[in-house]
Amino acid sequence: MKNISKKEDNIESQKNFLPLLVRKASLVMNKKKLLKEVSFNVQKNSILSIVGPNGAGKTSLLKVLHGIYELNSGSISWGAYSINEIKKMQAMIFQNPLLLKRSVKENIEYVLKIRNYAKSEILNKTNEVLDLCNITELQNQQAHRLSGGEKQKLSIARAWVLNPNILFLDEPTLNLDPPSVYEIEDLIINMHEKDTFVMFASHDLRQVRKLSQEVVFL
Repeated sequence: MKNISKKEDNIESQKNFLPLLVRKASLVMNKKKLLKEVSFNVQKNSILSIVGPNGAGKTSLLKVLHGIYELNSGSISWGAYSINEIKKMQAMIFQNPLLLKRSVKENIEYVLKIRNYAKSEILNKTNEVLDLCNITELQNQQAHRLSGGEKQKLSIARAWVLNPNILFLDEPTLNLDPPSVYEIEDLIINMHEKDTFVMFASHDLRQVRKLSQEVVFL
């Protein structure tokens, strides 16, 4: 199995974006409290799960950490980085994968093209991540025709190819069959072993026990 090597500056930034400090984070949208004074800290690179019942704010917390939503009150800090700076080091995968109406391979190539990678790099990186995510044989299929598990693997591949320091996943195995669940879990572990800080929302306590080194309860 091939390895996608981290850029030197990516490795260096890995040392600096932690600790993550969340202090009394509160979010209100449409007069509804989505987060109420959430506080926690993360001191070291880990796989962290966010656990709680439906409506507890798991997705909202991920979106706040990713900079999609802004807090009404409280604070979030990532080492010495601002929210705008840290967004460039992050990727997020949603419950329902947001895929282009293109082939699997073209979906991955697209995110590299818009970041102005050279053609040779695009080819090499795309082939590497197809191999890592075990979807090489699907590369010419249209993304919208994939199964749920295949779509989620493509979403992970598309995020992974950019070598993110931080990866957020919102219920990454929701409604998937057991074999697909185990494949996605293995990919999450593999990404973390290659120095990515992973945070995922889940209601699956088996999965939380298997993957997590730290847990935030909402």
